[in-house]
Amino acid sequence: MKTSYFFLMLMLAAMQVSYSQNYVQNGNFAETTTDETTGLVLPTGWDLEGNAFLNGERILNLVTSWLPDGAAEGTKVLDLWRGTDDPYQIKLTQTVNGLPDGIYSLSATAALGGENVFSLYAKVADMEETIPMPESGDYARKEMNNIRIAGGTAIVGFTANSSSASDWFDITDFELVKTGDLTAIDRLRPSDISVVITGNLITVASDEPVLSVKLYSIDGKLLYSNHLQERGIAIFAPQQKGVCVLHINKMSGSETRKIIIR
Repeated sequence: MKTSYFFLMLMLAAMQVSYSQNYVQNGNFAETTTDETTGLVLPTGWDLEGNAFLNGERILNLVTSWLPDGAAEGTKVLDLWRGTDDPYQIKLTQTVNGLPDGIYSLSATAALGGENVFSLYAKVADMEETIPMPESGDYARKEMNNIRIAGGTAIVGFTANSSSASDWFDITDFELVKTGDLTAIDRLRPSDISVVITGNLITVASDEPVLSVKLYSIDGKLLYSNHLQERGIAIFAPQQKGVCVLHINKMSGSETRKIIIR
């Protein structure tokens, strides 16, 4: 009996470690690399798309002047601040390999000035997902849940798409943690969602109940949101043209699609 109990405790401990391991490397930006051409200091192991300079002024910096409470030694914060309304876009990502198949949660600690401007980002195979981070004047934990990963690789990080000098962010402490296992349905079933666009009318149909539908503009502005349990819904996006992002949450998981409204 004691042997069986000991074995059970070992199994439970192993499961707890599996579901608490952070697969992001250098998530708190403690390790840095300096670009020899620009002199810009960026976190090692992360890729930056976009420009850290605007009108010749550096607007993106790693700082230690304002850290979240309880931050680990060496933690740095990526800070965006600028004094112009010129539009600005960046994407900071890390390609994470060696991931066990499963369901994951991506999180970061961030303070944000600007609603629907900054988003957590995840890409698995050809599927991209962004979740806007609500504005918070002080540090708060931001999360993207229910990320289904198979094949060992995911690209994670965050995006910024801003056109106002009042938009700013401080962000650090990224974590990608496994929270569950994939089911056979997750592994084998192709997408059962049909999306038909006719002018500004978007029709979504599914073989299973849809829990919620959200439509975002390409710059992260929420255009439509509805919570329901139906197999189909029609969305009218008045006066909205161009590329949009449709986020559909089902019983078996979530799906994000880029669509074009003409």
